[in-house]
Amino acid sequence: MDWLTVIEGPDRRNGVQIRHINSGNDGDVCIATITERLLLGKIDPLCIDIGVDEGWWSLFVLDTNKTSRVIAFEPNPISYTSLLPYIASDSRMKLHNVAISDKEGILPFYLNGGQSHSRGTSVPDACVPCAPLHFFVPDEPIELMKIDTEGHELHILKTLPFEKIVSLIFEFTPYWYDEVEEAIACLQKLCTLYPRIYSLSRRGPPGLTPIEDVRTFVTANGINRYQCDILCTRGAL
Repeated sequence: MDWLTVIEGPDRRNGVQIRHINSGNDGDVCIATITERLLLGKIDPLCIDIGVDEGWWSLFVLDTNKTSRVIAFEPNPISYTSLLPYIASDSRMKLHNVAISDKEGILPFYLNGGQSHSRGTSVPDACVPCAPLHFFVPDEPIELMKIDTEGHELHILKTLPFEKIVSLIFEFTPYWYDEVEEAIACLQKLCTLYPRIYSLSRRGPPGLTPIEDVRTFVTANGINRYQCDILCTRGAL
């Protein structure tokens, strides 16, 4: 893993460096490993990054597969502006300052550093434009999509063209969703659409755990405080 550097220090949140982006989230290591495997040997793959944040995944994709194209979305205006210098001269990446959702309109948004999100109930810090994915993405196969939207994932998953998405990685956090049963139903639907679904490791070496029964998987891990990354794929690992 020539792209991975462990950052020394007593605080686990020092984490790792993936390319030039520092991450305190151990799950990013597994996501990067799986991304590298899925893009190996692919020619001109279209990749979608929903919830760019600091941009490590988009930049990792572009470094890992030089023929790749990335369409990325980041509603946080601070994160969006800070990323522009990195991609200004790279025609392979297009970045939109918009939230992907299940509707077109305006979404209340809370600017809480790297954890900016749309799930609050108080007066929002901002209102950001939102729209379904098909407004921005060409009608062609999507090799790989990553979604990390701090609780808005179910809204996005409602409208995705799964038949065109070869592999999908997304954060799954039942305690952030209004209806846990809706979250379980969403995963069950994905199990009917993809031959392989895994939970990705967030601690230790990169690892995949097959999800064989969704309800057992969610309830066994504790629906009240459980958070993980999910991989759905038709590709070879």
